[in-house]
Amino acid sequence: MMDGLGNPQPRTLKSLPNWNHIEIAAAESHVGLQKPVICRHPVRMSIEEIEQRIPHRPPMRLLDEIVSQTESSIVCKKTFSASEFFVQGHFPDQPIVPGVIQCECCLQAGAVLLSRHAAGTTGGDGPGDNDSNGDGSVPVATRMDGVKFKRMVRPGDTVEIHATLNESISNAFYLTGKILLHGKVAMRLDFSCSVTNPGKAASEQQ
Repeated sequence: MMDGLGNPQPRTLKSLPNWNHIEIAAAESHVGLQKPVICRHPVRMSIEEIEQRIPHRPPMRLLDEIVSQTESSIVCKKTFSASEFFVQGHFPDQPIVPGVIQCECCLQAGAVLLSRHAAGTTGGDGPGDNDSNGDGSVPVATRMDGVKFKRMVRPGDTVEIHATLNESISNAFYLTGKILLHGKVAMRLDFSCSVTNPGKAASEQQ
């Protein structure tokens, strides 16, 4: 390859054919050409895999798909149907997804994100162990703050559900959730969770 003055230019990774940007970033990082680049890879997860991560089941499992996930964030999808129990009568002839259900969507996304921590409390080796092994510990919501609803969500809508882990202190996890409808924020909230065994906690309170 020649520059404008006819001098040879060094051959770069970006000039190589059939290399995508993720491969280039990884290779350049490996040979020391630039600082490492953290790439966000899609992590398509089926309903069966979601149910290995969290204990929620229909009609209260509100996640259809995991689109992507990193150590501190997750993106999920949900399509609301007219047959969902929570839109029956909310409202007659004008069905709207209740705000509390939208909050629950974010909490469930956060539960999937934190499932590795739940697995860690039960001695499991990774995500999915929390539901089938150990003492049954799961992420349980302890607080919600700053809840805001900006757009109505209706049956037929497909939303993106985002949850981000902001901080963790001991067994307390602080997250932010939001729902996007057509790329725009429909609702957002801050919430916190702890990883515990709900059955064991109930017996201790008696």
